[in-house]
Amino acid sequence: MKETYSKDLISKGDFASYENRVHLAGAMNIGKSSLASTLIGEKVPTAYHSTDGLVVHFGRIGIHLEDKKMIPFVQSDSNILHKIILEKPQRSTQTANYFQEICDGTYRIKVAPSDLIDFGGQRPFDMTHQLFIHHKGTFILMFDGRYRLNTPLKEYPQGDITAKDILVHWVNSILIYCQPGDDKMPIILFAATHSDVICADEISVKKKEFIDELTLLFQSHKQRKHIVCDRLFFIDATNRDDLEIELLKDALVDIAFKQPTWGNRISVAWVPLELQISEWRTNGINFLQKEEIKKFNESNPEFMMNETRLEEFLNLQHSLGKVIYIDQPGLQNFIVIQPKAMIKILRSFVTHEKLWPKDYELRVILASIATSGMVEKKQLLSLWSQPQFKQLLPSTEHKEYIIQVLLHFDILVEPKCDEESCETYLVPCLNVEISTD
Repeated sequence: MKETYSKDLISKGDFASYENRVHLAGAMNIGKSSLASTLIGEKVPTAYHSTDGLVVHFGRIGIHLEDKKMIPFVQSDSNILHKIILEKPQRSTQTANYFQEICDGTYRIKVAPSDLIDFGGQRPFDMTHQLFIHHKGTFILMFDGRYRLNTPLKEYPQGDITAKDILVHWVNSILIYCQPGDDKMPIILFAATHSDVICADEISVKKKEFIDELTLLFQSHKQRKHIVCDRLFFIDATNRDDLEIELLKDALVDIAFKQPTWGNRISVAWVPLELQISEWRTNGINFLQKEEIKKFNESNPEFMMNETRLEEFLNLQHSLGKVIYIDQPGLQNFIVIQPKAMIKILRSFVTHEKLWPKDYELRVILASIATSGMVEKKQLLSLWSQPQFKQLLPSTEHKEYIIQVLLHFDILVEPKCDEESCETYLVPCLNVEISTD
């Protein structure tokens, strides 16, 4: 992080911050969600359910800073910080001690929470993942270890799509959306699944074959330094005692400790707003107007940030993937504090036919979008008039903002249009051939 703290912020104290994010990606039906459940300590589902879009597990895996081990995250040290910063009318002796440690710069957390993102493997969502993968972190690209990388996958009946195709797509997407300039991050690892159905004496042979294939596939990539091809984790994603998963976790911890931002000093003045955003998110709030953020900031005189520091805070939160804040004219009035809300919005017009609503008029709209690869603004507004979107997008202002966000990330694209205001958009992720001449 750039050293932009002013003396007034430093005087309030700071503490070491350990931000980390792990992404799981790959084809459908290969065990990404099973691995996610194993990592966060939840029961692994026995029946297959396709992840519709993605699932974000905020702070659900922890890294023990002394033991350097990854553990399911149960309780955050931020709970202590919450009591320290916001407790009123007076601080207890123990809380005051913690507060003094923070102000003295001697406070240390024991377990650093990490976010885990589980990307769905459906092809229509491939072009929408830029909302979530432009942030740096560690990516685990997974594939089914029972088959060769060039074997067509039966889960994708639209063509001869192979694990190789999907891995190349993800590597290119990650390294395009993640901005250059960082010497180490992001890091891309590979994991093969279903080791439990492969004979033990075949595992080492298949592992070497996969490593050779991956090396050949990516050895000439322009950003080869981000891609770890010489090591493969052959896992049973359903077994929390799997030794290969333990090795994978150790590798994730090692990468986390080597991040340039690991242990950066964060001003304690940022903590109240960060905790409040987390609380809003927990209470089901998805979007905030910037004025609401400003009001809360002003309500804490002891830790109030000036406008410049508030902008720095929001931009940092965006870079960490905690919020979506686009620091551009016309897009600065709202902050998406629950990025998962964007998936619900995307699913309103990019989703499988079996998930379409029963309403006839809405099905006609979705059929038109699916076949033409285009959507009219009035069609989006009709889809967003459904009951499940009334709380999510309560006003015309919210809906206009979302359209601009979708345009910003090229999920919607304005075609060539002679009119000054064109209200029909291309939907590139639907992969429909369209003439725009």
